[in-house]
Amino acid sequence: MSKKLKPTHDFPHNQEISFDNKTKLFLENVVKIKQQNMISITCEEPKGQIEYMINPDRVLFTRFTKEIK
Repeated sequence: MSKKLKPTHDFPHNQEISFDNKTKLFLENVVKIKQQNMISITCEEPKGQIEYMINPDRVLFTRFTKEIK
């Protein structure tokens, strides 16, 4: 069963993703989210953009915050 992240149009934002193996991923300055078979999350870094590919079947929940440093 594939889980979909709730779309957000409030970019940039920070995001915390909790996975089914009890690990968490903290992403800062998220500027784009695309979802097909995998979730593609793009973050803006000082040296350019970084793209994370995430398996949506492993995601338990996500938390969005607007606190950008």
